[in-house]
Amino acid sequence: MYRGHEKPEYGDREMRIRFLNLSFVVAFCCCFSFLFNSTVQAGEWYVSGHAGAVFPDDAKFTTSLWPVESSIEFDTGLGIFLAAGYDFGIFRAEGELGYQKNSFDRLDYAQAWTSSLSGDQEVTSLMINSYFEFDNSTNFTPYLTLGMGVAYVEWDDLDVHHVPDSIMNFSDTVFAYQFGIGLEYAISTNFALDLRYRYFGTRDIDITDYTTWWEAETDIGNQMLCLGLRYSF
Repeated sequence: MYRGHEKPEYGDREMRIRFLNLSFVVAFCCCFSFLFNSTVQAGEWYVSGHAGAVFPDDAKFTTSLWPVESSIEFDTGLGIFLAAGYDFGIFRAEGELGYQKNSFDRLDYAQAWTSSLSGDQEVTSLMINSYFEFDNSTNFTPYLTLGMGVAYVEWDDLDVHHVPDSIMNFSDTVFAYQFGIGLEYAISTNFALDLRYRYFGTRDIDITDYTTWWEAETDIGNQMLCLGLRYSF
């Protein structure tokens, strides 16, 4: 987060982000290479829905006026996810629409002062996900998942109670990624109950609120624990 026209340097951070992006591209290429070159029999279409708790990482930032790290803390929030995809056997691919909402909790500014906050962070995402399942002879199927796409991030009515007239609103659309593990339980031939853990992250959001001339640069990182249901046609 910064003020004025000078942005802080993020050389090492940008290198890590580029490496992460490359890793996701390589992983997706490997997945689809496996998909189109394997002998997995034709599978089936499915739809799924999940909901659960969202535990955000602190949003950390620095300013050009005070180069000491500050942070914003969030309350635990809610995530809702709807998806449709195709099951090839031990591999699945899907498109997913997601929504996450968390309320702001506290600001720790440059280790100098703190303030309570109000307002909400909302994240709407459109992702392409892949799953690798570990099939076995039981009704339980563990899996790994990896996804990438875009996220629309909104900070609505962010109010720093320590600072008068500080209400801020801004938004940005950025690259997003997620990865995790899960466990499905086959209830019947068509229905499966799904418990999953995911980490959802984005590249830096870089937004200016033209009402208060406030500028920010930070990334989003959310841990999620969700329960859902999948129906196969």
